[in-house]
Amino acid sequence: MPIINRSLPALLVLLTLSAGLASAATFERHAVTLKDGARIAYAVRPGTGPTLVLIPGSFESLESWQAVVESLDHDLQVVVVELRGHGESWPPPNAQTGTIEQLADDVLEVLQAADLKSCYLGGHSIGGMVAIECAGRQPQRLKGVIAIEGWTHNAVLRDAFQGNTEGTLSAAQKSRKLELREPTTKRWTAEQRSSFAQIWTKWNGKPILEQTSLPVLELWGDRGGERPDRDKMQIPDRPNIRLTWVTGASHFLPLEKPKETAHAVQAFIRKVEGKQR
Repeated sequence: MPIINRSLPALLVLLTLSAGLASAATFERHAVTLKDGARIAYAVRPGTGPTLVLIPGSFESLESWQAVVESLDHDLQVVVVELRGHGESWPPPNAQTGTIEQLADDVLEVLQAADLKSCYLGGHSIGGMVAIECAGRQPQRLKGVIAIEGWTHNAVLRDAFQGNTEGTLSAAQKSRKLELREPTTKRWTAEQRSSFAQIWTKWNGKPILEQTSLPVLELWGDRGGERPDRDKMQIPDRPNIRLTWVTGASHFLPLEKPKETAHAVQAFIRKVEGKQR
């Protein structure tokens, strides 16, 4: 059973958007210590509405979700879980044993420790992959899954997008992407960075999407060009899986198009909530 780490108290942390906005999101900081000694940090923005759990992408932290969170309904309770080695979580995944499955187990431990029994779980990039894996492992905990550019299979990057992940990013956005990742990458060894960068290539989420009955939002940027079909995306054509495109955007949607990302997520939650009433 994980233990909530009181050595990292539930401080109120005021996070001000670096994008120059005047508003800010207030989170309560927590952490869970797992049986293997890893500390998984998470932060909560309290709310009276549904709970949305978000997982950052590779080498990113709570900060990468700030602009998106600011554009979500204020009654949503938002929880951001930082993956092993990311943000205030430590240590990084073991170079030999780190997997998407392990990261999903970590997130599920946080949901249990925080007593989150019915929530929406979403993530960006590898975070979206982790969210899908969680849906395959403990669907009873979730009301819906949100995969924001979460690769269903590593071949999708090549087959659907010809390797294009940041073709529409401005120079400032590319710089900001590196800035968001730097606190994590500076703490990791070259071996740790290299092994983590391969984790996503060893996972296949299509079988989970083919079987799950949960509502799923697949949110992607169209790279400003022709939109690939579901076959190339390896996203099953099922009524519970909604494929939504953000026009003129690339892989880093929370950074490049935070308002559009928030709008799509919020619309998905509202639709599911409406059906469940």
